[in-house]
Amino acid sequence: MSSRILTNQDLREICAPNFRIPIVYLVSDWVIIFASALAAKIVGGYFAYTMAVLIIAGRQHALFVLVHEGVHKHLARSKFWNDLIANWACAFPTFFDMHSYRKNHLKHHEHLNTAQDPDLARKNGRKEWVFPTTPKRIALYMPYFFLVWGPIEWGLAIVAISGVTRKSTYIEPFARGILLQKVVFYAVSALLVTKFHAWSDVGLYWIVPMFFAFPFLQRARSVAEHFGLSWKTELQSSRDVVAGPFERALIGPHHVGLHLSHHLYPAVPAYRLPRLHSALMKHPEFKSGAHLNQGYLLAGNKSVLSDILDSTLDNRADTKQAA
Repeated sequence: MSSRILTNQDLREICAPNFRIPIVYLVSDWVIIFASALAAKIVGGYFAYTMAVLIIAGRQHALFVLVHEGVHKHLARSKFWNDLIANWACAFPTFFDMHSYRKNHLKHHEHLNTAQDPDLARKNGRKEWVFPTTPKRIALYMPYFFLVWGPIEWGLAIVAISGVTRKSTYIEPFARGILLQKVVFYAVSALLVTKFHAWSDVGLYWIVPMFFAFPFLQRARSVAEHFGLSWKTELQSSRDVVAGPFERALIGPHHVGLHLSHHLYPAVPAYRLPRLHSALMKHPEFKSGAHLNQGYLLAGNKSVLSDILDSTLDNRADTKQAA
């Protein structure tokens, strides 16, 4: 179906690579991280620290999105440099492994929303991934998620993607090479942090955002990508979220919210997704059949939140209890 929407000529024009753009994304993400931590230290106080944690978590999320770009080989013309940038500047600092993630993610694209989709298989059977849900259930779940399950879940995801529990990591030559890179990266990082007496800063301005704020942003994006949808057609298998700048910065950095466009044409890099989305919107088939939202949490009945909530479920539960 998707091949009928845009011609090869359309795609050639849209896909024209400019590898300076993802490097600008990468540098700006790291500048914002360091500037936020420095500003919080200078200003002091709980409010400044809380804002720094939120901003840094948003940029950690942005780095994770750049890992995703590396999976699709959109960070550099050379595969060597693409993989090196994705791992050393994005994945390793966030305790991830781009190569392990690549294996998982490409299967997700190949088997989207089926029993063979590893992302869906990981979430099937868990109540927090059943939608629609109720406002009451989300309100009760959020404190537990922020303080308990979110950090644990992200820790488990890090272990799973890192490959440290797989025998192949220590047997296959390529996997051993990646493991060696990680050992070098974390050893050098530990030496530098020790030299500059920065362990408390790493804990406050990297570990805390990573485990107590980032998991919520990642969960919100993950829900938005494929849940609260019918899955009946390819255009209903995901959604494009055209959110405002605040929500884009935190939940949909680097245009990752245009996820339906990405699944239709994964060869298009993130920095070209707005252009791709605009081109698709000119076609009646896409405009009428695609699932589009204007925000994640803040767009009223046009938000992703409104798609996944059904307050009548609470009323039904109350009625059953009364009976």
